[in-house]
Amino acid sequence: MNYPFIPKSTRHLIEGQFWAIPLISGRFACGRVLQLDTISGKRDNRIFLAGLMDWSGDTPPSSSAIAGRCILEHGGAHIKTIRENGLEILGYRSIVDDGVIIPRTLSEGFGPKPRIQRGFETLGYASPEQRRTLRVFATWGYRVINLLAEEHFGNL
Repeated sequence: MNYPFIPKSTRHLIEGQFWAIPLISGRFACGRVLQLDTISGKRDNRIFLAGLMDWSGDTPPSSSAIAGRCILEHGGAHIKTIRENGLEILGYRSIVDDGVIIPRTLSEGFGPKPRIQRGFETLGYASPEQRRTLRVFATWGYRVINLLAEEHFGNL
C-alpha cells in the first residue's frame, strides 16, 4: 500500500493505520484504525473503530514514534472523521505488535440485558458489576476525536 492516501471508504483501511490530528497549538496527536465493522460478513464501507493514541508531537506521527503507545479514547467513527478534516492515512503499524487492547464497553442500547463488547465484537451479557463500571460504547461525530485530542494534549 502506498502512503499517504486520503480514504474515501473503509475499503483500503486496515487495523493499525494511523493519521495526524492537528492541534490548535500547532502540535499533532495521533488517530488510529483499531477495528473494522462487518455485518453478515460484509465490511461496513463507512464506519470503523477509531482510537486516540497516547502520543503527541511537534511533527505528524510516524510508525516509530507511536510504537508501544496505548489507546486514550476510542469510538465508532465515520470515514469522514479522517477525510473531512483534510487529513490522510500516513502509515501502518501493527496494533498486535504494539500490544494495543481495545477496552470493553457496554452496548449502546438500553435494554434489560446490556451486552458487553470489545469494539464492534459482542462478548456476551454484562454483569451487574460491569453495568456499573464500564463506559457505554461511543459513536463519534466527525470532529469528536479532534476535541478529545485537544482535551488530552491541548495544554502541552
